[in-house]
Amino acid sequence: MQHDHRFSLPRRRRAIDAVVAAGRMPFYATALSPAQVDAMLQRMLPQLDAAWYNHAAWFFGSPREEIPRNCGYSVGFSLVGNYLTRNGLTASGAVEVPAAAFFD
Repeated sequence: MQHDHRFSLPRRRRAIDAVVAAGRMPFYATALSPAQVDAMLQRMLPQLDAAWYNHAAWFFGSPREEIPRNCGYSVGFSLVGNYLTRNGLTASGAVEVPAAAFFD
């Protein structure tokens, strides 16, 4: 099987930078206030190493579990944005950063 170069890392990096530079963040990435992001992150942290978590609740919301719609997207967007700012990176420059680094 031949490698499809349309999806090579340099091309993905350019695509990521183009989306970020356009300044149009999807509604689900900023659905929570900063205070909500902080509160939900504290609830999320103990579950990071769990063998199972309720993906649907964290990303699509759960009134029963008191998790707002798009919570996981908003928390992730905040974590990555904060990491990029602290480290002076662009989105494409962080493509190969291990996920654990965003929580430091």
